[in-house]
Amino acid sequence: MEDFAKRGAFPLCPTQNGLMFVPLTPMLPLSTQLKDVDIVLHKATDEILSIEDDKITFRENIQELQGYLELHQDLCVIDPLKNIYPLLDRLKIQQILLGLEEINREGCHLIRGPISSESIILENLILRLG
Repeated sequence: MEDFAKRGAFPLCPTQNGLMFVPLTPMLPLSTQLKDVDIVLHKATDEILSIEDDKITFRENIQELQGYLELHQDLCVIDPLKNIYPLLDRLKIQQILLGLEEINREGCHLIRGPISSESIILENLILRLG
């Protein structure tokens, strides 16, 4: 967050429309920091310790946030933590991007998933084994 603040990417003071980003600190309870927050934006991929058997283990601060979010499901989260795993799987990324091709419209930027013979062979193998 500090890097983004230095570049001015996230306003740390309220903008004209009241938008403001509040960095979280592990030194204070999350309940105090998030009581007046409308939306949580995280960068949990930077906090991954390990990935084993489809289970992601995060550093303690993200684990605490994860627990808080499970108890406060009314809090809006940009890109919920459960959505991170497919982004770590290249085949899943390809499948997601290929699904986006259906929304292509004329006059707009083309959305296309990566296609390679290796990924097609792997995908076919997975389908046969599954």
